[in-house]
Formats: sequence, C-alpha cells, structure tokens
Amino acid sequence: MKNFTIRVLLFTLLFQSVLMNSYAQESEYRAVDYYLDTLHQLETQALKKEGLLDSSGLRIAKQYRVPGKECFTPEAYTRYETIIMDVRLSFFKDFMYQQHIIYNDEAYVLYFSMDNNEDAEWQILKFDTKSWHKEDRIAKQRIAYCNISSGKQCEFQSIAFKYREGNRNLENVKMFVKNDFLVLERDGLYQSLFDLKHQKLVFKEENPAYTANEKSKVNVLQEEHLHEKINQVINQ
Repeated sequence: MKNFTIRVLLFTLLFQSVLMNSYAQESEYRAVDYYLDTLHQLETQALKKEGLLDSSGLRIAKQYRVPGKECFTPEAYTRYETIIMDVRLSFFKDFMYQQHIIYNDEAYVLYFSMDNNEDAEWQILKFDTKSWHKEDRIAKQRIAYCNISSGKQCEFQSIAFKYREGNRNLENVKMFVKNDFLVLERDGLYQSLFDLKHQKLVFKEENPAYTANEKSKVNVLQEEHLHEKINQVINQ
C-alpha cells in the first residue's frame, strides 16, 4: 500500500511539472541542468510528502534523524533510497526536449535523458515539420518501438544516439548546421556529424569497453580525434 501511495504521488508531481513546462517557452533551448533542477524539486517534494524531510525541505525530519547528526537513521535511509529511485525512474522514463533546428521543412530535435545507472543519453529525432508538435517528452519505449519497426507508423526517425558514462560533457550540449551538416556539440567538442543533403550519419562517437582507470584518458583522446575529423569536414 505504501509503494502504491508513493507511485500516485510521483505521477501527480510529474504531471504537474509537465503541465507547467509544456509549450510554455515555445520550445526554447533547455540545458541539462534545467532537468536536473526539476528532478531535485520532485525528489524534495516526494521526501517532504512522505515525512522524511521537514516543511522547509532542507532538513531531515527529527524522528528520522540520527541524534546530533544531519543524517538518516538506517531504516529511514532505506525509505529514502526507495523514494529517490522511484522518482528518478519515473522522471527518466522519457527523453526530454533540449533543442530543435528546422532545415528544409524538417525538424531535427535533440532529446535528453538518463539511464538506470544515471548515465546521460541523447537522441536526435527527425520529424516532418507538420508532424512535430513541440513535444517536451517522448517515451523511451516509443522510440525503441520505432527503431525496431524501422519507422513504420512513426512520425519520426532516430538519426543519432549518444551515450555518456558519468557526468562528463553535460554542459553546453547543442546542435548547429554548417555547410549542410548537422553537428552535435558537447562542451566545445563535436560528437557526431549528420549529412543533411545525403541523409546519412557520417561520424559518431563510439563507446568501447575499457577499465575504470583508462576511462578518462581514452575518452579525451577519442573525443579530441573525432572533433578534429568533424571540424575538417564541415570547414572544407
């Protein structure tokens, strides 16, 4: 019964958030931090509703606090983890709008989400401008179905998928068009290249398997190399 109550609460909070955000800004650019801030607000509201935080939302409720410390009791921490996980799974069940570009009567739309491991994901979806209704959110299941069905009965086509372990390169994520190429840029580095004239993906970032100690060095070298290749193509 407790889990059912939490799910109803999460649905209500998320629905209210969507109502406030949908179409209100005429699909202006939205940074990753916009959604992380929204997520934090939903988490705080859920914790307050369940009584784990006080009315300010800034302190742990006295009955769930270790005496003399600002930390949860073991039992309360288990409840805290369950609530936070439920909020995040509900929030990130969709891809969320970041940016769009109109090119030759087609809308190229960048959507962001995170997976169950809190790793960032991006999708670039192509719509006919008449079939794109400035959706703030598109369900991951819907995108997966359209990819499997090769676009049949779907109003969009996925042209690029990006994945990032951890919290690197989450800032200044944007698309731009140069010389009929659509480029995805993250924190100053070019990450994928789509040929708009010939409608094909030219370059994309790879995500090979490597050990934890190798991640940072390998990522930097690969990203810089891909950036240079894309830079050469769009400026030739």
